[in-house]
Amino acid sequence: MNGEPAINAGSATAAAHPPSIALVGPVRPFRGGIAQYTTQLHRILASRCALRTISYHRQYPVWLYPGKSDREPDNMAYREPGVDYLLDWRNPLSWIRTTNSIVSSGCSLVLFDWWTLFWAPATALMARRLRGRGVRVTFLCHNLFDHDAGIFKRKLAKSLLTQADAYLVHSSEQAAALRSSYPDKPVVAHPIPPYDQFPPPSTWLPKRGRLELLFFGFIRPYKGLDVLVDALARLN
Repeated sequence: MNGEPAINAGSATAAAHPPSIALVGPVRPFRGGIAQYTTQLHRILASRCALRTISYHRQYPVWLYPGKSDREPDNMAYREPGVDYLLDWRNPLSWIRTTNSIVSSGCSLVLFDWWTLFWAPATALMARRLRGRGVRVTFLCHNLFDHDAGIFKRKLAKSLLTQADAYLVHSSEQAAALRSSYPDKPVVAHPIPPYDQFPPPSTWLPKRGRLELLFFGFIRPYKGLDVLVDALARLN
């Protein structure tokens, strides 16, 4: 994402008229890897196209988020330049305003982050409205289904996933699942690039054990951190 992949320059006309793209998803100061991913994607795309990025005003209800806040604790008031924090989980009018804003911006393509069933109905609704107005829709699928999804949640997610014209995933397993479900739609699998936007370490931590564990991200039951900690204790 931070690299400089080869670009087919095309004609001088194409260079003078870069594509107009919309990006919709969590951006800093929201926490988590997906927010970091979308923030970096926003920064790269902004330098290469006419970009309209829309993030959340309110991402989740308090009772749903398993933590004190879904924002970075030291950067609660941060706002990423060029991002409109418009979407509100409890205000469907904000979903309509988002689609109207994308259409009025002249975007020909919109990229939606897809990772949780909580936002899937709103995302599918916005995607359907945009496709009805001639805007192509791609879902950036971080997870096709919630990690604890049962049969009903999976069926609901699969029905809502149909609202995309194309999909980008980061694993061959999810690519195969999408190609099986939607054989007539383009599916692109690409590994997540390294997150190299963080500053280098200012000091080196001393070694504290024969083996050490460095864990990134939120601690969730499905990640198996407890199993890894037990295994590390046995190995040490």
